[in-house]
Amino acid sequence: MSETAAIPGAPSEAAIAPAAAPTASAIQAALLREPAKRELYLAALTFTSKQPEPAGRFAIEEAIDAQPQRSAFFQPAGALVDALVSFGALDEQLPEAEFDEDTEETFVDMARATYTLTAAGAEALEALSPALRLDALLEREAGRKEGFLTLMDFCAGKARTRREIDELLNAACAAEKNERHVAGMALYPSYYVDCLEKAGALTWQNGWTTTEEARAYLAVFQ
Repeated sequence: MSETAAIPGAPSEAAIAPAAAPTASAIQAALLREPAKRELYLAALTFTSKQPEPAGRFAIEEAIDAQPQRSAFFQPAGALVDALVSFGALDEQLPEAEFDEDTEETFVDMARATYTLTAAGAEALEALSPALRLDALLEREAGRKEGFLTLMDFCAGKARTRREIDELLNAACAAEKNERHVAGMALYPSYYVDCLEKAGALTWQNGWTTTEEARAYLAVFQ
C-alpha cells in the first residue's frame, strides 16, 4: 500500500488540530496570577454560577462593580469578563451580527451577550472557595490557627483599622519567630491579615472586615 506524500507547505495534522480546552488547574493558576483582580474574578464566576439562565454581560459587570475590591481596579469591568472568557472559565454566547446602515458596517451588540460557566471554570471556582482556601491555610499554619480565627472573629463585628489589629496581635506575634522568612525575623500582625485576605476571608471596606463566606466558616468553631 502506498503512502500519501505530504504536500509541501501544507499544515500538519498537529498544526490544525483544535487546541485543548483549558483545565481547571490552568484556570485556577490564571485567576491567582493577578492578586488585585482575584476576588473580582471569583465574584464574577460566583454570580454567573448562581443564575438560572445564562447571565447577561452587563449583569456580570454590575456584580463586579459591587465588590469592595473594585475601587482598587480602574479598568472597565468588561475587561475582567473578557479575561475570564480567554481563561476558559466562561463560555460566551454572542448574538448574531447586525448591519448598521449609517456606517455600513456589521457589529455585535455586546449588551445581548450571555455567559455560562464552563465545566473547568466551575471546578476552579470550587477549588478556590473561601472555605477550601481557609482549610488549606489553617492546615498549613496549624500553629497559628488560633490567631487566624481570633482575627476573623475580631473583624466580623465591625471594620477594623490596622492599629486595632496590631494591638490585638502584637503580643502573639512577639512570642514567636516567623520561620517562613529570614531566620530570626519578627512576625508582624500584617502577616495574618495578608494570609486571610489571600484566602478570601478578609476584605478592606474602610477597615478590615471578615467576608460573609468567612463568617459562615467561623460559625463552625463557635
